[in-house]
Amino acid sequence: DIIFLWVSRMVMLGLRFAGKMPFDMVFVTPLVFDSQGRKMSRSLGNGVDPMTDLMPKYGADGTRFGILRQMRLESQELRFDERYCDEAKRFATKLWNALRYTCALPEELPGANVLPPREKLTVADKWILTELRDAVEAVTRAYEGFEFGVAADTLLQFGWYTLCDWYVEATKAPGQHETRAAVLSFVLNAFVRAMHPIAPFVTEEIWQTLPHDGATIVTASWPDLAEIPSFPDDAAVFGAVIEKVDQLRNARSEWAIAPKDWMRVEIPAALAAERGIVEPVATLARAQITTYDGGDGSLRD
Repeated sequence: DIIFLWVSRMVMLGLRFAGKMPFDMVFVTPLVFDSQGRKMSRSLGNGVDPMTDLMPKYGADGTRFGILRQMRLESQELRFDERYCDEAKRFATKLWNALRYTCALPEELPGANVLPPREKLTVADKWILTELRDAVEAVTRAYEGFEFGVAADTLLQFGWYTLCDWYVEATKAPGQHETRAAVLSFVLNAFVRAMHPIAPFVTEEIWQTLPHDGATIVTASWPDLAEIPSFPDDAAVFGAVIEKVDQLRNARSEWAIAPKDWMRVEIPAALAAERGIVEPVATLARAQITTYDGGDGSLRD
């Protein structure tokens, strides 16, 4: 209730003594309730102190990211759920492990923001770069519209699932070895710059560990969409690879094949030469590939 009076007072004082508006935009954060929708109070004993209750368990980044992810513009009520902070902490760990994997690759990391020539990029490379561009565009739009929950959801979806669960695993295929270090470094560099406003500490550490330009991520430029290539057609192909791998993983579960065991997968002979498709399927589905005559040479077969 006091926010309106405070804003009005600052506007009037600014006009009276400085001759101009002190600001042209005001963002009012929602009121934080407990998970049952009750206002936090000492009498109910449901209050949460971020400094003593959350940060020791989840860190500053986990606490900040977890709270912001629950914020939505359509509501002035935030029902706080601590599980979001725990998930944010695990997300930061996931990104740190992706960084460790990248730095441990035998291929040397190139300079900051350097990609291999386009003709050398694999289907998986083109897919992750296309997804990165879409994610940066969506996060930028969300920040500009004060939709911090949408921004956090987009960052987590891309960083955890698209990057770590799919692309990092796909880089273990033999055909990825020539380009993976450069692409991973480029993607991580751009991604942590987009994530920095709501997770400043882990993103600074990741950025400083990667090849970079400048002294700190705080002054680094925002990811430029013009510098992130997009390959919609190739991305659609790898999207079909992911769909097929999901089907194979479901079949593995239905047939009670142990995760450590290899499964045999038959593909049309006409598809065998497509290394950018066959090798990721074999790697991600832990499959031994054999061929058969027939089919139209598509993933559908």
